[in-house]
Amino acid sequence: MISNAQIFQSPSTQDPASTFQITASFPGVNNILNVALTAQTIVPGQVVTGVQMPYGATVLAYGTQGTTGVGGIGTYALSVFSENVNSENMTVTLSPLGQAGQGSLWYQTDTTLLFNRNTANTGWTLVGPVNVNYLGLLPRAGGILTAPITGSTGLMTKDGITPFGGVPYVNSKNSLAATLADLAEAQTNLEEQIAAGVSTSISAIAIPSLNANIVIVFGTIGVYGGGGSIPAAYTIPITGLTYGDGTLVKSSECQGFASIQKIDEGTSGQTYLLPQNSNGTTWICYSVEGPTFGYGAMNYLLIAIKSGA
Repeated sequence: MISNAQIFQSPSTQDPASTFQITASFPGVNNILNVALTAQTIVPGQVVTGVQMPYGATVLAYGTQGTTGVGGIGTYALSVFSENVNSENMTVTLSPLGQAGQGSLWYQTDTTLLFNRNTANTGWTLVGPVNVNYLGLLPRAGGILTAPITGSTGLMTKDGITPFGGVPYVNSKNSLAATLADLAEAQTNLEEQIAAGVSTSISAIAIPSLNANIVIVFGTIGVYGGGGSIPAAYTIPITGLTYGDGTLVKSSECQGFASIQKIDEGTSGQTYLLPQNSNGTTWICYSVEGPTFGYGAMNYLLIAIKSGA
Protein backbone atom coordinates (compact mmCIF):
# COMPACT_ATOMS: atom_id res chain seq x y z
CA MET A 1 0.00 0.00 0.00
CA ILE A 2 1.19 3.51 -0.77
CA SER A 3 1.01 5.53 2.44
CA ASN A 4 1.46 9.08 1.21
CA ALA A 5 -1.50 11.29 0.26
CA GLN A 6 -3.05 10.69 -3.16
CA ILE A 7 -5.96 11.79 -5.30
CA PHE A 8 -8.61 9.14 -6.00
CA GLN A 9 -11.40 9.17 -8.54
CA SER A 10 -14.48 7.02 -8.14
CA PRO A 11 -18.24 7.34 -7.81
CA SER A 12 -19.67 8.30 -4.42
CA THR A 13 -20.67 4.65 -3.95
CA GLN A 14 -17.04 3.54 -4.06
CA ASP A 15 -15.25 4.93 -1.02
CA PRO A 16 -11.49 4.67 -1.66
CA ALA A 17 -10.90 4.33 2.08
CA SER A 18 -13.04 1.18 2.29
CA THR A 19 -13.08 -2.44 1.17
CA PHE A 20 -16.05 -4.60 0.29
CA GLN A 21 -16.77 -8.29 -0.15
CA ILE A 22 -17.54 -9.98 -3.43
CA THR A 23 -18.52 -13.58 -4.06
CA ALA A 24 -16.49 -14.87 -6.97
CA SER A 25 -14.89 -17.95 -8.52
CA PHE A 26 -11.77 -18.37 -10.60
CA PRO A 27 -12.12 -21.05 -13.32
CA GLY A 28 -8.41 -21.11 -14.16
CA VAL A 29 -8.90 -20.00 -17.78
CA ASN A 30 -7.07 -16.77 -18.62
CA ASN A 31 -7.47 -15.87 -14.97
CA ILE A 32 -11.03 -14.76 -15.48
CA LEU A 33 -12.81 -13.86 -12.22
CA ASN A 34 -16.52 -14.68 -12.20
CA VAL A 35 -18.22 -12.24 -9.81
CA ALA A 36 -21.61 -13.45 -8.61
CA LEU A 37 -22.47 -10.88 -5.97
CA THR A 38 -21.28 -7.40 -4.99
CA ALA A 39 -22.91 -4.16 -3.96
CA GLN A 40 -20.26 -2.07 -5.67
CA THR A 41 -19.08 -1.38 -9.18
CA ILE A 42 -15.66 -2.84 -9.82
CA VAL A 43 -13.36 -0.55 -11.80
CA PRO A 44 -10.10 -1.26 -13.63
CA GLY A 45 -7.01 -1.22 -11.42
CA GLN A 46 -8.71 -2.33 -8.21
CA VAL A 47 -6.58 -4.63 -6.09
CA VAL A 48 -8.09 -8.08 -5.52
CA THR A 49 -7.03 -9.91 -2.34
CA GLY A 50 -8.39 -12.92 -0.49
CA VAL A 51 -7.74 -16.48 0.66
CA GLN A 52 -5.59 -18.39 -1.91
CA MET A 53 -5.51 -15.23 -4.06
CA PRO A 54 -2.14 -14.10 -5.41
CA TYR A 55 -1.15 -10.89 -3.63
CA GLY A 56 -1.41 -7.83 -5.80
CA ALA A 57 -3.81 -9.22 -8.40
CA THR A 58 -5.63 -6.34 -10.08
CA VAL A 59 -8.66 -6.08 -12.34
CA LEU A 60 -7.75 -5.21 -15.94
CA ALA A 61 -9.56 -2.67 -18.11
CA TYR A 62 -13.14 -3.22 -19.15
CA GLY A 63 -13.66 -4.69 -22.59
CA THR A 64 -10.40 -6.63 -22.62
CA GLN A 65 -9.64 -10.30 -22.05
CA GLY A 66 -13.23 -11.26 -21.61
CA THR A 67 -14.33 -8.63 -19.05
CA THR A 68 -18.09 -8.27 -19.34
CA GLY A 69 -18.99 -6.99 -15.86
CA VAL A 70 -21.88 -4.55 -15.48
CA GLY A 71 -22.62 -2.94 -12.12
CA GLY A 72 -19.96 -5.09 -10.45
CA ILE A 73 -21.42 -8.49 -11.47
CA GLY A 74 -19.94 -10.49 -14.33
CA THR A 75 -16.53 -11.65 -15.51
CA TYR A 76 -13.34 -9.67 -14.93
CA ALA A 77 -9.83 -10.31 -16.23
CA LEU A 78 -7.06 -10.35 -13.63
CA SER A 79 -3.39 -9.50 -13.95
CA VAL A 80 -2.31 -12.91 -12.54
CA PHE A 81 -2.00 -15.82 -15.01
CA SER A 82 -0.15 -18.55 -13.11
CA GLU A 83 -2.36 -19.19 -10.11
CA ASN A 84 -5.59 -21.13 -9.86
CA VAL A 85 -8.18 -19.66 -7.50
CA ASN A 86 -11.06 -21.63 -6.05
CA SER A 87 -14.52 -20.18 -5.53
CA GLU A 88 -14.39 -18.09 -2.38
CA ASN A 89 -15.30 -14.75 -0.80
CA MET A 90 -12.82 -12.11 -1.84
CA THR A 91 -12.12 -8.53 -0.80
CA VAL A 92 -11.70 -5.87 -3.46
CA THR A 93 -10.20 -2.53 -2.39
CA LEU A 94 -11.60 0.50 -4.14
CA SER A 95 -8.47 2.38 -5.13
CA PRO A 96 -6.05 1.71 -7.97
CA LEU A 97 -3.06 2.04 -5.63
CA GLY A 98 -4.38 0.94 -2.23
CA GLN A 99 -6.70 2.31 0.43
CA ALA A 100 -6.84 6.06 1.03
CA GLY A 101 -5.37 7.50 4.24
CA GLN A 102 -5.04 10.78 6.08
CA GLY A 103 -4.78 13.79 3.77
CA SER A 104 -5.96 11.91 0.66
CA LEU A 105 -8.24 13.68 -1.81
CA TRP A 106 -11.28 11.96 -3.30
CA TYR A 107 -13.02 13.29 -6.38
CA GLN A 108 -16.48 11.78 -6.73
CA THR A 109 -17.09 11.36 -10.43
CA ASP A 110 -20.88 11.26 -10.07
CA THR A 111 -21.33 14.25 -7.70
CA THR A 112 -18.34 16.34 -8.91
CA LEU A 113 -17.52 16.97 -5.24
CA LEU A 114 -14.00 16.97 -3.79
CA PHE A 115 -13.35 15.54 -0.31
CA ASN A 116 -10.32 15.37 2.00
CA ARG A 117 -9.59 12.47 4.37
CA ASN A 118 -9.43 13.64 8.00
CA THR A 119 -6.34 13.14 10.18
CA ALA A 120 -8.06 10.48 12.29
CA ASN A 121 -8.69 8.52 9.08
CA THR A 122 -12.31 8.04 10.15
CA GLY A 123 -14.14 10.02 7.48
CA TRP A 124 -14.12 12.49 4.62
CA THR A 125 -14.37 16.30 4.90
CA LEU A 126 -16.10 18.18 2.08
CA VAL A 127 -13.80 20.59 0.23
CA GLY A 128 -16.29 21.77 -2.35
CA PRO A 129 -17.73 21.28 -5.85
CA VAL A 130 -15.04 21.32 -8.53
CA ASN A 131 -17.34 22.91 -11.13
CA VAL A 132 -17.82 26.09 -9.04
CA ASN A 133 -15.24 28.86 -8.77
CA TYR A 134 -13.34 28.96 -5.47
CA LEU A 135 -14.96 25.57 -4.66
CA GLY A 136 -18.15 27.48 -3.83
CA LEU A 137 -16.47 29.55 -1.11
CA LEU A 138 -16.83 33.33 -0.75
CA PRO A 139 -13.60 34.90 -2.06
CA ARG A 140 -11.75 37.69 -0.27
CA ALA A 141 -12.89 40.05 -3.01
CA GLY A 142 -16.47 39.60 -1.78
CA GLY A 143 -19.58 38.18 -3.37
CA ILE A 144 -23.21 37.19 -2.77
CA LEU A 145 -24.15 34.77 0.01
CA THR A 146 -27.01 32.39 -0.78
CA ALA A 147 -27.74 31.60 2.90
CA PRO A 148 -27.74 33.66 6.11
CA ILE A 149 -24.68 33.99 8.34
CA THR A 150 -25.37 32.34 11.70
CA GLY A 151 -23.75 32.62 15.11
CA SER A 152 -21.57 35.43 16.46
CA THR A 153 -20.34 37.39 13.45
CA GLY A 154 -18.78 40.70 14.49
CA LEU A 155 -19.86 42.12 11.13
CA MET A 156 -17.73 44.99 9.88
CA THR A 157 -16.42 46.13 6.53
CA LYS A 158 -12.78 45.21 5.95
CA ASP A 159 -11.40 48.73 6.48
CA GLY A 160 -13.69 49.49 9.44
CA ILE A 161 -14.65 52.84 7.88
CA THR A 162 -16.55 52.29 4.62
CA PRO A 163 -20.25 51.66 5.34
CA PHE A 164 -22.04 48.57 4.07
CA GLY A 165 -23.62 48.87 0.64
CA GLY A 166 -26.86 47.52 2.12
CA VAL A 167 -28.29 46.62 5.50
CA PRO A 168 -26.70 43.31 6.65
CA TYR A 169 -28.95 40.40 7.56
CA VAL A 170 -28.08 38.03 10.40
CA ASN A 171 -30.12 34.82 10.89
CA SER A 172 -32.69 36.23 8.43
CA LYS A 173 -33.44 39.17 10.74
CA ASN A 174 -32.86 42.76 9.65
CA SER A 175 -29.93 43.98 11.73
CA LEU A 176 -28.93 47.65 11.91
CA ALA A 177 -25.15 47.36 11.96
CA ALA A 178 -22.73 50.23 12.54
CA THR A 179 -18.98 50.21 12.16
CA LEU A 180 -16.64 51.29 14.92
CA ALA A 181 -15.96 54.45 12.94
CA ASP A 182 -19.70 55.19 12.74
CA LEU A 183 -20.03 54.83 16.51
CA ALA A 184 -16.93 56.94 17.18
CA GLU A 185 -18.22 59.73 14.94
CA ALA A 186 -21.65 59.63 16.60
CA GLN A 187 -20.02 59.78 20.04
CA THR A 188 -17.88 62.78 19.06
CA ASN A 189 -20.92 64.67 17.72
CA LEU A 190 -22.94 63.87 20.83
CA GLU A 191 -20.15 65.04 23.14
CA GLU A 192 -19.91 68.33 21.22
CA GLN A 193 -23.66 68.91 21.55
CA ILE A 194 -23.61 68.13 25.27
CA ALA A 195 -20.66 70.47 25.86
CA ALA A 196 -22.39 73.31 24.00
CA GLY A 197 -25.63 72.79 25.93
CA VAL A 198 -23.86 72.71 29.29
CA SER A 199 -21.90 75.86 28.45
CA THR A 200 -25.09 77.74 27.51
CA SER A 201 -26.84 76.63 30.68
CA ILE A 202 -23.92 77.65 32.89
CA SER A 203 -23.75 81.08 31.22
CA ALA A 204 -27.42 81.65 32.09
CA ILE A 205 -26.80 81.01 35.79
CA ALA A 206 -26.00 84.13 37.83
CA ILE A 207 -22.90 83.94 39.96
CA PRO A 208 -24.09 83.32 43.51
CA SER A 209 -23.07 85.84 46.21
CA LEU A 210 -24.09 86.92 49.70
CA ASN A 211 -25.33 90.25 48.39
CA ALA A 212 -27.59 88.55 45.86
CA ASN A 213 -29.27 86.19 48.32
CA ILE A 214 -29.26 87.95 51.70
CA VAL A 215 -31.02 91.14 52.86
CA ILE A 216 -30.14 92.79 56.22
CA VAL A 217 -32.10 95.80 57.49
CA PHE A 218 -32.55 97.55 60.81
CA GLY A 219 -34.79 100.24 62.25
CA THR A 220 -37.24 101.19 65.00
CA ILE A 221 -40.80 100.10 65.64
CA GLY A 222 -43.32 100.77 68.42
CA VAL A 223 -44.48 103.84 70.33
CA TYR A 224 -42.96 105.41 73.46
CA GLY A 225 -45.51 106.62 76.04
CA GLY A 226 -47.79 105.50 78.78
CA GLY A 227 -51.28 104.85 80.02
CA GLY A 228 -53.99 102.47 78.97
CA SER A 229 -53.68 98.73 78.64
CA ILE A 230 -50.95 96.48 77.16
CA PRO A 231 -49.99 98.04 73.81
CA ALA A 232 -50.56 96.37 70.43
CA ALA A 233 -47.92 94.15 68.84
CA TYR A 234 -45.66 95.73 66.20
CA THR A 235 -44.36 93.86 63.11
CA ILE A 236 -41.04 94.59 61.46
CA PRO A 237 -41.92 95.96 58.00
CA ILE A 238 -40.75 94.00 54.93
CA THR A 239 -42.91 95.62 52.28
CA GLY A 240 -40.75 96.62 49.33
CA LEU A 241 -37.69 94.63 50.43
CA THR A 242 -36.03 92.76 47.50
CA TYR A 243 -32.97 90.61 46.90
CA GLY A 244 -30.23 91.49 44.43
CA ASP A 245 -32.10 89.88 41.54
CA GLY A 246 -35.30 91.83 42.29
CA THR A 247 -37.14 88.97 43.99
CA LEU A 248 -39.43 90.17 46.81
CA VAL A 249 -38.55 89.14 50.34
CA LYS A 250 -41.06 86.73 51.94
CA SER A 251 -41.97 86.79 55.62
CA SER A 252 -41.12 83.06 55.87
CA GLU A 253 -37.54 83.85 54.79
CA CYS A 254 -36.96 86.37 57.62
CA GLN A 255 -35.54 86.20 61.12
CA GLY A 256 -35.97 89.27 63.36
CA PHE A 257 -34.22 90.48 66.50
CA ALA A 258 -35.37 93.33 68.81
CA SER A 259 -34.11 95.36 71.74
CA ILE A 260 -35.67 98.10 73.87
CA GLN A 261 -34.92 101.55 72.53
CA LYS A 262 -36.78 103.63 75.12
CA ILE A 263 -39.42 102.93 77.77
CA ASP A 264 -40.97 104.71 80.73
CA GLU A 265 -40.46 102.23 83.53
CA GLY A 266 -43.14 102.07 86.17
CA THR A 267 -42.68 102.16 89.92
CA SER A 268 -42.82 98.39 90.04
CA GLY A 269 -39.85 98.08 87.68
CA GLN A 270 -41.37 95.27 85.61
CA THR A 271 -40.44 95.63 81.92
CA TYR A 272 -41.29 93.21 79.14
CA LEU A 273 -40.02 92.61 75.54
CA LEU A 274 -41.95 89.67 74.10
CA PRO A 275 -41.78 88.01 70.60
CA GLN A 276 -45.17 87.15 69.11
CA ASN A 277 -44.12 84.60 66.49
CA SER A 278 -41.43 82.00 65.91
CA ASN A 279 -39.25 84.00 63.51
CA GLY A 280 -39.13 87.21 65.63
CA THR A 281 -40.79 89.54 63.17
CA THR A 282 -43.55 90.71 65.58
CA TRP A 283 -42.98 92.06 69.13
CA ILE A 284 -44.62 93.91 72.04
CA CYS A 285 -42.71 96.07 74.56
CA TYR A 286 -44.18 97.56 77.79
CA SER A 287 -43.59 98.23 81.48
CA VAL A 288 -46.01 98.05 84.38
CA GLU A 289 -46.89 101.34 86.11
CA GLY A 290 -49.34 100.27 88.74
CA PRO A 291 -52.74 100.09 87.09
CA THR A 292 -51.37 101.47 83.83
CA PHE A 293 -48.58 100.54 81.42
CA GLY A 294 -45.68 102.31 79.87
CA TYR A 295 -45.17 101.84 76.16
CA GLY A 296 -41.72 101.08 74.74
CA ALA A 297 -40.12 101.68 71.36
CA MET A 298 -37.90 98.90 69.92
CA ASN A 299 -34.81 98.69 67.77
CA TYR A 300 -34.87 95.78 65.33
CA LEU A 301 -32.48 93.84 63.10
CA LEU A 302 -33.98 91.79 60.23
CA ILE A 303 -32.08 89.17 58.25
CA ALA A 304 -33.70 87.59 55.18
CA ILE A 305 -32.12 84.64 53.28
CA LYS A 306 -33.54 83.75 49.85
CA SER A 307 -35.14 80.31 49.64
CA GLY A 308 -32.96 77.77 47.82
CA ALA A 309 -29.85 79.98 47.98
